Amino acid sequence: MEQEAFAAADNDELAETIVQLHALLQATKVQLLAAIECFAEREAFAEDGAVSMAGWLTERLAVSGSRASAWATVAHSLGSLPALSAKYAAGELTFDQVKPLSRVATAETDEMLADRALGLSVSQCEQLARRARPVTLAEANVDHEDRFFRFRWRRRKLCYWGEASDVDGATLLNALFKAADDSPVDPETDSYEPLELRMADALVGLASVRLGDYAEAGRATVICHIDANALAGLDGEAELDAGPAIAAATARRICCDSRFQIVLEQNGKAIGLGRRVRTVPPWLARQLKRRDSGCRFPGCGRVHFLHAHHIVHWADGGPTDADNLVMLCSKHHRVLHERHWRILGDPHGSLTFLRPDGRTYDSRPTPLRSDLAELLRTWIGIPDPPLSPAA
Repeated sequence: MEQEAFAAADNDELAETIVQLHALLQATKVQLLAAIECFAEREAFAEDGAVSMAGWLTERLAVSGSRASAWATVAHSLGSLPALSAKYAAGELTFDQVKPLSRVATAETDEMLADRALGLSVSQCEQLARRARPVTLAEANVDHEDRFFRFRWRRRKLCYWGEASDVDGATLLNALFKAADDSPVDPETDSYEPLELRMADALVGLASVRLGDYAEAGRATVICHIDANALAGLDGEAELDAGPAIAAATARRICCDSRFQIVLEQNGKAIGLGRRVRTVPPWLARQLKRRDSGCRFPGCGRVHFLHAHHIVHWADGGPTDADNLVMLCSKHHRVLHERHWRILGDPHGSLTFLRPDGRTYDSRPTPLRSDLAELLRTWIGIPDPPLSPAA
């Protein structure tokens, strides 16, 4: 690609170019899947000596077996799933969103899954698919029987690998993430080590204690001295007790989802000592995590290191309840506070994320413009959407 062609474009023009090129790729893949399914129904792949549609795609298009299998499987599934098919053909859902849902959708759940998938990240669609198909007792028993832990010594290093069933695997990961999250910063670099290193240390640490004795660590009380104007969102100073000065926006962020004690000051003198307030209790945090299935920032969906964010800050009168709280990862929690983004909408339904300049940020795939769609249909010679619901 010659980047010189885009050198004169501004950021908004480049962004529009990217989303429209992606929409073109999406529209092209819709046509590709329709052609694949038609070819598969005729079993035309056998004429070239292939034993399956996926095998033919792998040989003819030089794509990986996993990709060819995904194309063939999704193309076949969408033929009996009109709602998912229609939203995919319209550009409202991407292939990566549709793929996990097409594996579990039925005639009864097709429309529900298609509607709920709108606006979800790919990881959230995968979680939605897992919840849509109940696990049978027989499957659970097979998963449990398949568990294993293997190891071998390689020079001075222990190599280990294995598999754990659903509940056991979740228990192990939960313990490791808790331990890794509690790891202190490296004293030489004054920064956290990569997660994979902290997880390795956590596994060794947990091996020396009983998991049942590993209590969830409560958050340390944060004492924050903050000017009354700063707490209200105006200019002002803030600092941690026996610690550094911090930005007012940072002070509002740590007060958003922490146990803390706040000392209000004016002209350097304390004017009030606040009690510990606005802590999200564990039972509510669990409800929020289940409801949001990860970070609600568009396109994120991270499921670890989450914070409960007050849409209307408690200092501005916002309540600490599910109607005013959303889960954000630590990165996007900082974005909301320190970079002055805003959230509008209902946490139980649709949310709108606004940039500092007031523009809406949306990670949903942008449908192909009607003029480009018409050119594409004319070029391919298929006048109707290829994956429209069957009559």
